[in-house]
Amino acid sequence: RIREIRGREIAMIFQEPMTALNPLFTIGNQIVEAVQVHEPLMPMEECRHTAIALLKKTGIPQPEERFYAYPHQLSGGQRQRAMIAMALACKPRLLIADEPTTALDVSLRLQILDLLKDLQEEAKERGGMAILLITHDLNLVKHFASRVGVLNQGCLVECGPTHEVFSHPTNPYTEQLVNSQPVRELLPLVPLAPVLLTVNQLSVSYPQSNFANGSMRWRNWFSKAKRHQVLKPLSLELKQGQTIGVIGESGSGKTTLAMAILGLLGETTAKVEGDVSVLDQPWLSLRPIERRAMRAHLQVIFQDPFGSLSPRMTIFQIVSEGLDVHQPHLSHDERESRVVEILREVGLDRSALQRYPHEFSGGQRQRIAIARALILKPQ
Repeated sequence: RIREIRGREIAMIFQEPMTALNPLFTIGNQIVEAVQVHEPLMPMEECRHTAIALLKKTGIPQPEERFYAYPHQLSGGQRQRAMIAMALACKPRLLIADEPTTALDVSLRLQILDLLKDLQEEAKERGGMAILLITHDLNLVKHFASRVGVLNQGCLVECGPTHEVFSHPTNPYTEQLVNSQPVRELLPLVPLAPVLLTVNQLSVSYPQSNFANGSMRWRNWFSKAKRHQVLKPLSLELKQGQTIGVIGESGSGKTTLAMAILGLLGETTAKVEGDVSVLDQPWLSLRPIERRAMRAHLQVIFQDPFGSLSPRMTIFQIVSEGLDVHQPHLSHDERESRVVEILREVGLDRSALQRYPHEFSGGQRQRIAIARALILKPQ
């Protein structure tokens, strides 16, 4: 009975698409499977057209090609949209959306919310679709929800119409949330600050992929393989104490830029051209042992914390791993003290040390990833 209800009556948009999507099946196959649950007698070709229409509706570019792509071939935001398409395929009566717009850019975030509203309007003909939106984004709640419930330490501390809760909160915790605004003061740049990172004409390209069969295809063995340029030549300079923001739509190459700077793109497929200088060292041409010694000064917070945290390691092992590599002279007690201190700074306590990543929420895992990056005090 519950299997009949799941998917057909109730659908869910999960917080982390990389772990919710099956890496062995194409995006199209997974959406078609969801369509067939709702319409088991629908012909396969019609299912395919429906899946492509859903991909187009959720804002994925080139939906006909992306239909044949695997999850790892899409950006984080595109995976999020594909999962939304899967959830909407069954036209559920109840849609549970757990942080549905986490990986999306601002403009697309509003598009997805407007899409969910439109689908709610369309669903009125068949009785309506209810949406349970789980989020920590107050602006998202204001824009979308008619009623809001506030949770604190597992307890529902306040519930009511959105306008009333935001204009006249009755609970101290709700009032604290409503009044909390991030500080937007810019830190002064140190005069004559040294340049830490220089990127000169950096570009990234991949062999042209044939999404129809998930493999690479060339016209013949003797012709030069066509390449798709993911990142066109760009240059930037980052000084000590400075912050550079890189913005763009989902799939525009932001993460590719970061991975190329770090030297983490697969050398067998990705072609990286240009120069990257870190602390006046030619970063991309350094030997692995030389690059490893410098990684203490260059750390990264990845987009998907669940995919970047080892499920077999405790939080203490994950956060202290950098200390083990770059500061092996520290005793166990000194390492534990440093880990506890950095966890406290990101809002986690000592009880997290011997737990595993799957025991934490998505936001808590992100804080663990931040702690791991900051414990070495990178430049």
